[in-house]
Order: sequence, then C-alpha cells, then structure tokens
Amino acid sequence: MRQQYFKMQSPSAKLQNMNWDDLRYVLSIARSGTLTEAAKRLEVNQTTVSRRLESIEKSLGVRIFKKTPTGIVLTANGNELLPDAEQIELLINNVQRNILGKDLKLSGPLRITTIDVSAIYDNSLFISFNKCYPDVMLEISNSYTPQNLTKREADIAIRWTNHPPEHLVGRKLTEINYGLYAHENIHVKFGSDFKNINYPWLDWDDSMGANVTKRWMSKQVPNAKIVAKLDSAVAMIQSVRNGFGVSFIPKIYANEMPELICIYEPGKEFNVDIWVLTHPDLRNTARVSAFMSHAFAYYKITITAYTLRLHKISS
Repeated sequence: MRQQYFKMQSPSAKLQNMNWDDLRYVLSIARSGTLTEAAKRLEVNQTTVSRRLESIEKSLGVRIFKKTPTGIVLTANGNELLPDAEQIELLINNVQRNILGKDLKLSGPLRITTIDVSAIYDNSLFISFNKCYPDVMLEISNSYTPQNLTKREADIAIRWTNHPPEHLVGRKLTEINYGLYAHENIHVKFGSDFKNINYPWLDWDDSMGANVTKRWMSKQVPNAKIVAKLDSAVAMIQSVRNGFGVSFIPKIYANEMPELICIYEPGKEFNVDIWVLTHPDLRNTARVSAFMSHAFAYYKITITAYTLRLHKISS
C-alpha cells in the first residue's frame, strides 16, 4: 500500500494542500487520542479542533482519523501521513530554535500597542522596564485603532477588555473600577445630585463604543446636559479635572487628583480588566516574556500601593 501511494504522489505532493498549522493539529490529535486533550495541548477549545480537523480532511479528500470506543485513532491514510508530518515538525522546530536562539538576548525593538491612558498615566511601566532592560527599544503605539498581532503589527498589546481575544495568550494585570467624578467647583455649584438638570456632562464619541456608559446615562440621566463628546480617555480625564464637566473615569487615576470628588459609584458593570497579550508564537521570545512579567509585577505593586493609600486615607 505504502509503495503504491508513493508511486502515485511524492511526499511534497501529498502535503501540498496542508500548511504547518494543519500538521500541528494532526500531530496533536494523534498524540492525544482525544479531541479534548488535543485542545488542551493546542490551547484552543474542542470545537475549534473538531472544525479544523473537518476542514483538513475535506481539503485532503480523505479521512485521517476514526472514532473508536476508546478514543480517536489514525486511519490507514493517517498512518501514511504521520511520518512525513513528524519529519516536517522536526525541520520546523530546528528552524524555530535557530531563529529564537538569536532572540535570547534582551535587546532589539519591542512593539507595544495600548491606549493613550495607559501610555500616559502608566508611563512608569515603560520607564521602569527601560531601566531594567536598557538594550530593548520600545516602540509604543497609543492609537485607538487596534493593531493586529497576528499580522505582526505589534508584539504586545495592553488592552482594556473583559473579553480578550481567544487567539492571543497573556495574563490579566488588574481590574479597573470607575467612579462618576466632578471638579470641586462643579460640586460646590450644583451639589452631589448628579441628576440635577444643570449638571454639565461629558459623553463619549460613538466611535469609542462606550456602550455601558451610554446605557447608564440613557436610563439615569436621559435629559443630561452634554457639553462635549470626546474620543480619548486622556482627554476625558483632563476635561473632568479641569472642570469642563462630569464623567466616569478610573478611580485609580482620579483619586490622585484632590480637586476631584466622586459623586457616584456605579456597579461592577463598569469594571474593566487590563490584559497584557501577545501572539502564541512570540510568548517565548526573551524581550516579550520579560515585558509581560515586568508588566504583571508593575501593576501588582501599583495596585497594592494604591490600596494602602486608600486604607490610610479612610482610617
């Protein structure tokens, strides 16, 4: 059977409709024996593995696996494919090790995408990283246009989200709580009743997708006097700080501004997580790994210090 198969097609022709990612799935399933275990190895969900296998078999026009009472096993076609897949895996691993071997030094460029509020108010994160790793040159983008890590538009993303993309890897840095803040002059003039029709409000531009805030305002202050709409978190914080109007801003920043008064504390629906994320292919790169560890430590120290300050003030 094997001699006849190779007579009809060379190994390269046999695999011409597959890419390395396809072979990676095939090998993981073959070694795991179940789709559930393969999903754990691949760090995806079982549905993704099942759909990917179906796509691969459809592309090849043959069945690679079959289900048995004890699990999933290779078919005859799958057994024909396995040695070549393992050989390609070995070659690719060798190439990757050679490339990553040049990346073991903590030097070179590191592209980070974040939002302006992180780039400015958490600037100490980048300053402290630079002091620890002076040979790594940071390229920081604080655009609100998402950078695509899969297309290598950035190496690392610091994202404020409660739903980080499944195709990226990383860790949660902290949770941010919000409060409704007013400058002390506004508070003196209008009091603590934020439903006062004369209260000047700052709203988010529609492009920012601040749906939680917009839903809350439409319900709680439907007749709010909106004096401006903004498309920048930094501009929002500074506008509140300067007495332009009231708005929801992160408590961790607002509490460092004594001229601001929290006039309302919303529920947890306003809370948002901060994540540091990268593409799975980059997580073992030295400077990527170093920054992600540094960011986690930085936020842990920052939040601890913030909590201690609040406790001291309250006591």
